[in-house]
Amino acid sequence: MKLVLKATALLCLLLPISLNNAMAQTDAAKAKTILEAVSKKVKALSTLKAGFTLQISNGKAGGSQETKKGTIALKGSKYHLLLGEQEVLCNTKLIWTYNPDSKEVQLSNYNPNDNNSLSPEKLLTNFYDKNYTYTYRQQKAGLQN
Repeated sequence: MKLVLKATALLCLLLPISLNNAMAQTDAAKAKTILEAVSKKVKALSTLKAGFTLQISNGKAGGSQETKKGTIALKGSKYHLLLGEQEVLCNTKLIWTYNPDSKEVQLSNYNPNDNNSLSPEKLLTNFYDKNYTYTYRQQKAGLQN
């Protein structure tokens, strides 16, 4: 009888852990399916224009958070990004970053093979499979696949 109670107690302790792990794997698979569908759809487009909201936090509870709205226009590897006051343009040779606060334009060479940079094209296609962990949290009401 004691052995059955111990086995039952152990099962009660381990079952939630294994269910949580299984749910996390299911959520990761669901997230990957969504990311792959978006990537496939974006790759099939010749042009794309979208509005977005970027939320930045320091990751600590009660820490600072910043929200910026922006728009992106893509045509192949060319893009025009407006994020808050900052404007970024790329013609596949150069990237212009304009900051109106400092009245400054920074020029950099465009390198699509640079694994340390994250361009809008990479962001909307297959960046998520390399060095990132993804998870599915929830579906908002009114949004469709």
